Amino acid sequence: MIVQFFFTVLIVVSLLTFSSKAHAYLDPGAGSMVLQGLLAAFFAVVAFLGVSWRKLKSWWQHFITRHKG
Repeated sequence: MIVQFFFTVLIVVSLLTFSSKAHAYLDPGAGSMVLQGLLAAFFAVVAFLGVSWRKLKSWWQHFITRHKG
């Protein structure tokens, strides 16, 4: 799963870095769309980290109580 994530990030970064000029018109709503995308990405990362942290914490507590003796 981590490999897929890094592969996806690599593709997105390469597409953004090596793109050619489009000479396209950006209307005033484009900035709000970019902001909305950035906020969505931020909250997706926060949610992913929250779920992962809870799973790791649960696993660790189970591990400690099982090997406490």
